Amino acid sequence: MRDDELLPFGVVLNFPTKEAPESITNPLAVYGEPLPNPCNGYTLKFRIDTVPFFMRVSEYDDGRVGEVMLDAPSEMIEVRQLLGCFATAVSIGLQNGTPLEAYVQMHLNKNVFLSGAVTGDEEHIRICTSFQDLVMRVLAIRHLQRDDLIQRE
Repeated sequence: MRDDELLPFGVVLNFPTKEAPESITNPLAVYGEPLPNPCNGYTLKFRIDTVPFFMRVSEYDDGRVGEVMLDAPSEMIEVRQLLGCFATAVSIGLQNGTPLEAYVQMHLNKNVFLSGAVTGDEEHIRICTSFQDLVMRVLAIRHLQRDDLIQRE
């Protein structure tokens, strides 16, 4: 069907021709500043109450957080998907210039699910109200020098 042909009820399709948006021709317009390859970072293993999960943080050369990856055991598929969606959203925001402080302020002390005692690689945190709370506490203590969030010495 051509652009100027009539559809039922007298509707005419007449699409103006435009150039492709920059987000299609330039992937960096969507994803912001890419991480260096290879990049620095660290991996932590936590247990909130009885649920174990891993947190991988990738950093730019200047030490800024560039990407957060979260993973849980394979038998907890819903938790894995939720962790993955949260980590992807935070990572895209950080790579596009959203300051880490904004995420910390937004997600600190949120009461969603997976709350309880914390054991694992981060010795400064003993309890959290959600996995978002734990992730943001770790990032704030390690990258923003927020010593006020330390729960145990």
